[in-house]
Amino acid sequence: FINVFSKDEADYFKNIFPQASIELYIMKPVLHRKKKVIGFLDYGTEFQKSQQDQLQELIVFFQDKGYEVTIKPHPASTWQSLESFASAHKVKISSYKYETISDTLFEEEPSFTFGWYSTALCESLRCGVIPINLASENSSLMNTLYPFKERALSWPKDKNKIENITIEGPEYNEVINSLGN
Repeated sequence: FINVFSKDEADYFKNIFPQASIELYIMKPVLHRKKKVIGFLDYGTEFQKSQQDQLQELIVFFQDKGYEVTIKPHPASTWQSLESFASAHKVKISSYKYETISDTLFEEEPSFTFGWYSTALCESLRCGVIPINLASENSSLMNTLYPFKERALSWPKDKNKIENITIEGPEYNEVINSLGN
């Protein structure tokens, strides 16, 4: 019995283990979206200057459009300078009061999420929230089992597309559908 986050993973494992029972984790769909963005931060690294600069650009982009920005550190990470960064940029740091990413998305009702090659991006798409990948498109991680290039918007490459998406407009659902929810 194998549980996976995406149909892409399910298809892959069905080819390798045709007799296995493969199921997608159950995800709660986000029923209403708020002007909120949640960032799922990287695992096991320090809060490096390049990541701070990239986050700052994305945060300012969304704050200028009236979005509330929350960042959620990876539970296994030690982001010692995260609190000062969050304070300086007027963003919230999310706690771990919800059991799963799906629960977090369902309760917080964001319009967008962002992160670096995170299962949270996969879960976001499955819950009906547009994911934004912050990792470089030239990274070798783009060739992982989960096709991030096709399943998430890319920052800053898709900045203009993101700018044209509103949570009420038809383009939001068009983007979700084009990413292959």
